[in-house]
Amino acid sequence: MQVDESVNKKDYTGGYEFGPWLIHMRKMYLVGLLGNLAGGIACLSIYMQEGEFVTLGCAIFFGLFAPVLIGTLLRKQYKMLKRGQSS
Repeated sequence: MQVDESVNKKDYTGGYEFGPWLIHMRKMYLVGLLGNLAGGIACLSIYMQEGEFVTLGCAIFFGLFAPVLIGTLLRKQYKMLKRGQSS
């Protein structure tokens, strides 16, 4: 019922706000986002122990760049679907 009403309003998110939409409709993206964060934290802890710059680069990429990129793309997709634009 809620999904039908939202489609009639040209809202393809199922009527969800961003957080519940992410949890219910984009579970694997959320898993990837959290996995990248976990990988970044792991690389940072290795860098703290051993001091190699390769692990610092991995920590920056997996801990900062990839989650921000994934989050930005998800937010953009949510806004498009909220306006009724499907890709």
